[in-house]
Amino acid sequence: MALLGGGVGGAGNPVGGSFTGPAQALEYTGLDNSHVYAYSGFVDAVTGGTTALDFVTGSKSTYLTIHYTGVIAKTNPAAGQRGNALISMNGTDLTTIFVDVNDIGGVNSIDLIIPPYTAIKVILYADSSSGNVHACHMTGIII
Repeated sequence: MALLGGGVGGAGNPVGGSFTGPAQALEYTGLDNSHVYAYSGFVDAVTGGTTALDFVTGSKSTYLTIHYTGVIAKTNPAAGQRGNALISMNGTDLTTIFVDVNDIGGVNSIDLIIPPYTAIKVILYADSSSGNVHACHMTGIII
């Protein structure tokens, strides 16, 4: 989701900006633009990976909690499988969040401090292309 008003480098949504649906961008909100979020929405589970989030942070460091909702069938909780979210910074693979819906549960998360002007990319992988879905979302604050 692009910043409303064409903001760049940490500029945020104008007063009255609202959620318009999932996208790959980082959104800035709050009276002083000190809170951030990104929601991928559900993406198809495929073995080759699907980019869920892809953005560059603004001019200040960001403390993010990244949540990965593992591979599920939205209407059949018994049809889950394994998956992971691969997180990279500036093109370097940094870490992964793993979920096995049938063993360790459906959501896992990590906390990261992200430097200014850092390209963040999250690619979601599944152990089979089963028609299931998975998602990634981030919430955080500017520090």
